[in-house]
Amino acid sequence: MDKSKYKIELAAPAVRMYQTIRDLAAGEKHGAKFELFQLLDKIIDEVLSQNPFELGTELCGSLRGVFWISEKTLHIFYEVSAKPSTIVILSIWDGPHSEAHMRQADILCTQILLKRNQQSSLGTPIRIAVAN
Repeated sequence: MDKSKYKIELAAPAVRMYQTIRDLAAGEKHGAKFELFQLLDKIIDEVLSQNPFELGTELCGSLRGVFWISEKTLHIFYEVSAKPSTIVILSIWDGPHSEAHMRQADILCTQILLKRNQQSSLGTPIRIAVAN
């Protein structure tokens, strides 16, 4: 029985990164790529689907409402969907935890949100893929 409190969906940039990490780990049973994919699935399945707001950190300013969670080199940015009990992963990012990389992540999230807001104001639906 699935005990998830939240359904997880992936925005297009997150889908691409998830698939990239999955494809790099394909066929491996150990090693860095396999461990990264295992960590990604663990965060999605055990953290985001259960306690996304207790364990995530909310960003400030124009990115208010966007949360991020980080473990090792993996960083996931997400927000609450308009759909009930649904979290949308905006971006998955694998890189060192440094001030320069966090500024880069802020820029990326801002671009994603600006694009989403432009699409919403034009009445164009946002395409979101459901995680398996």
